[in-house]
Amino acid sequence: MGNNTEIYQTVLMIPQNEWLLVKAQLRELQNATNLQKENTQKQTQEEEYNKVIPYDEACKFLGIGKQSLIRAKNEGRIKGIRGHCRGYSYRMGDLIQYKKNFGRRQKVA
Repeated sequence: MGNNTEIYQTVLMIPQNEWLLVKAQLRELQNATNLQKENTQKQTQEEEYNKVIPYDEACKFLGIGKQSLIRAKNEGRIKGIRGHCRGYSYRMGDLIQYKKNFGRRQKVA
């Protein structure tokens, strides 16, 4: 038994107008897929920014103590959301903005 290494390729011939129609449909599908991906990314970002973080997690995220977070809220540097049992909570978007504006600088070794 010999080792047959021949490769066959199938050729399909279609009229040019049909081929152009298929290419146009493919392009529309790619555009719709890209648009859907962008919308999904925007929704995910919005959900992340609107996510409510409890007080203790906000301290950990910002790398500050509880009193510093209370002081920042009382001075109006960060907006708190009044909770029903555990004090204030914070939106992730507000925490990210606070960190950009007032966050500590990372030490360079």
